Amino acid sequence: MLYLSSKLTVVKEFTMQFDEVCKAHSTWVMFDEQLREELRISLARLLLPAYGNFNGRFQNLGNIGKNADRYIKYSAEDIEARVKELLKGTMS
Repeated sequence: MLYLSSKLTVVKEFTMQFDEVCKAHSTWVMFDEQLREELRISLARLLLPAYGNFNGRFQNLGNIGKNADRYIKYSAEDIEARVKELLKGTMS
């Protein structure tokens, strides 16, 4: 149970931090489109595999399984979509 509790804490903390980062960086503007796109690609390459790996393991925990979406706010596709919106200077 302690293991499950710590995993839930990690999920909640990631979600909270990701939301804060997206909120802050959605207001930033990077006028160099090529650099902006390269940053997004780099971020996605780092974040998506790790996030997908963690979610896969999390969903395979005993009592989580079919209820995982109660705890996991974002799918990998959601994360990717949010990353694509960063550094455009829009308010989300």
